[in-house]
Amino acid sequence: SYYLKYKATGLILFFIALAALLFGAFTLPARGYVLFLWVGMIAASLLIITVTPGLPRRTHLGDKILRQWMGFRNYLSAKDPLAQAETSQFFAYLPYAIVMNCEAAWIARWSTQTLVLPEWYSADAALFTAEDYGRSLVSVINYLARSLVAARPPDLA
Repeated sequence: SYYLKYKATGLILFFIALAALLFGAFTLPARGYVLFLWVGMIAASLLIITVTPGLPRRTHLGDKILRQWMGFRNYLSAKDPLAQAETSQFFAYLPYAIVMNCEAAWIARWSTQTLVLPEWYSADAALFTAEDYGRSLVSVINYLARSLVAARPPDLA
């Protein structure tokens, strides 16, 4: 869509300039230098169309940051279970897993360990498995997300 936007702009400018050039060439009594404006616009639109495929999608820093985030996502969604990791790591990385849509894989990595729930989370039992926690908290988050998507903004009077 990034390239398509610029290419469409170039094509629209090209056809507008071509139509204006033909219209001016056949209808204006004094054709002279006014037509050079449309010739210049045609040249500019062709330049836009030609240069568009060579535009970079991201900067080098953007590529580096994207690689780091994708590596982190690969870590979160890896298949191997974690052995003797800190419970705080589960809770620290769970929001990232939810945002990156790999919370099921992240919770599955913790399936062999018992979690000590954080102080802010109240539950009947102090010890939970990651799957129990995921079913209880992630389902609430998904419900809230669906509710927010379905909600429409209030009408302005």
